[in-house]
Amino acid sequence: MGVYYSKPKRYPAGIGILSHLCADTTEELMAFAEILGMNPKWLLDVGTHKEHFDVFGLKLKTLQAMPDLECLDEPQFVARLRERKERMMIERGKADV
Repeated sequence: MGVYYSKPKRYPAGIGILSHLCADTTEELMAFAEILGMNPKWLLDVGTHKEHFDVFGLKLKTLQAMPDLECLDEPQFVARLRERKERMMIERGKADV
């Protein structure tokens, strides 16, 4: 179990460099977001396996300065999201979906 973020990536149209902050559980994600001072209203894809916060600027620099926090490349990040989806399906009684 844990909190992790995607390798920062440059997005077009003036969005800039950002990362996605995720966790194995909503509770872990929200607790960590509170530590970072993130507003719960900023949570995206609420209630899904893709639940995350977009992180950029100073908050991204803060994430990058945390040596124990996992920074995952895209294949690793997608794999973790798939694992979370599978866990959520099992918890909801839909293991075969």
